[in-house]
Amino acid sequence: AGYKVKIRDIFQNPTISELASCAKKTERQSEQSTVTGNVQLTPIQRWYLESSLFKDKQYFNQSVMFHSQNPLDEKMIKAMFTKIQEHHDALRITLKDEKGEILQTIQGLDCSPRFQVFDLRDNEPADAAKTVEIRANEIEAGIDLQKGPLMQVGLFHMADGDDLLIVIHHLVIDTVSWRILFE
Repeated sequence: AGYKVKIRDIFQNPTISELASCAKKTERQSEQSTVTGNVQLTPIQRWYLESSLFKDKQYFNQSVMFHSQNPLDEKMIKAMFTKIQEHHDALRITLKDEKGEILQTIQGLDCSPRFQVFDLRDNEPADAAKTVEIRANEIEAGIDLQKGPLMQVGLFHMADGDDLLIVIHHLVIDTVSWRILFE
């Protein structure tokens, strides 16, 4: 919002009216332009890629499935995830092995999230549930570290509402990042 307060001020001024007098307008804004290019691996990324504990490095992702009783607008969902990926540079990362060295590259805005839509409204509930399971597994298995994108989204139109699956490779997301994404 263009203001900052110190942690000390929050504790010493427990009401909004008291804290307001401590808020200072910020002079400098963070750079928000698109980041692209090569970037070093973090220590945890390096450990994961070098570890023999994980046989299929592509298939180490985190996923969340949401249910909405109301239909979700496909164009809006796709636009929303495209915007999220534009803003969060790590979601555009690809990894390539260059002469034994892993090269991590943040792709440009042309690297859009993979978005799939499945209309299962006319299926029997048991058949629809089985199809969701199969397609969700395919989406999770479909992440390619070299080609990207490392975020994939599946929208399932069901008779009782819509399910939205978000799959992101663990190399670029953790539990803290999920909370930011959910906001």
